[in-house]
Amino acid sequence: MNRPSRRFTSFIFLLIGMMFSINPTNIHAQSASADIQAKADDKASTITSVQAKGGQTVDIELLGSGFNGSLGISAKLTISDPAAITAVVGTHKAGLSFPGSPLTWSVGSNTIVYQSGGLPPGAREPTGDGLKVMGLITLTLSNTFSPFTITVSDIAYEGGSNPTKFTNTIVLSVTQPLNNLVTGVSVTRRHSSALLSFRTKLDGISNKINYRAQGATDWLTAQTTLQTSTTDAVLTAVKALRKANVSIQRATPTALATALTAANITTTSDAFIASLKVLDAALSSRYHEVNFTGLTANTVYEYEIVATGIDGDLSPTSTGTFRTRLTPDVRPAAISNINANVTANTATIKW
Repeated sequence: MNRPSRRFTSFIFLLIGMMFSINPTNIHAQSASADIQAKADDKASTITSVQAKGGQTVDIELLGSGFNGSLGISAKLTISDPAAITAVVGTHKAGLSFPGSPLTWSVGSNTIVYQSGGLPPGAREPTGDGLKVMGLITLTLSNTFSPFTITVSDIAYEGGSNPTKFTNTIVLSVTQPLNNLVTGVSVTRRHSSALLSFRTKLDGISNKINYRAQGATDWLTAQTTLQTSTTDAVLTAVKALRKANVSIQRATPTALATALTAANITTTSDAFIASLKVLDAALSSRYHEVNFTGLTANTVYEYEIVATGIDGDLSPTSTGTFRTRLTPDVRPAAISNINANVTANTATIKW
């Protein structure tokens, strides 16, 4: 008996920038979609932006329905900033017998290609109404990524006698949450340098500070005194102890050494533990200072600050300007506002 021919009279439309659909005649409706979200849940989504911290992952689900002819699915992802991605993994939906690895990508490339191939004859395939997940692309973000976009295009069914291709694209913006805040910015000006100080809403150390003469093209970078004086080993240990809810200031050296060992940190000397207490106290103060040196006298400079909390929370960019002094300040140092507080055993003098 001759099987009825399949004639595709189709149209393509876009739903809120996210879902693609096509309705052919004579067969069950077919649909394809790229579902981009922070967590895979086998459901279509309509979001066009997502917030994630450095080191976290973003999942892109490829969905379809009505797979007459044992069709697979393919798509291309274009990354606006390849440095924002450190790893990409493509996986087939569990239980579907797609051939081989579906992903083509290399570190530093701005293009990711997912290509499942067609299901072999008789293989299990999604059935029933509604969208079904065909595959998943998981992108790992770099720890210090800047906002970027993911463009999903070239979505198509693979295999079969007449695979469907879609011409629409989906653009997703990926940004970091701005839960931190820069406050109390102050600049002490000199003729060839300046001291910038500020506070942050959250404990942190990895601040991004740029400055330049107003009108210049290129930014110069600077680090706070806390950044320049802290080693990676000490910062890693403080993070581990805080994550384990260990009070670095109150715990005994023995308790800190035990907690460090439990966190697979082998350095437990008294000097190392003392440095942990110093850093923990500095972080808790949320106070930061940075020196700008080699400046030109009587020149307007601009600066921008992005604070990063110890858990990766960013702040909105804080900006400002200052003018260096015309000549060095040669006034003699003077002490004012002296305040003494004397007890039977101590004396505290403030000025």
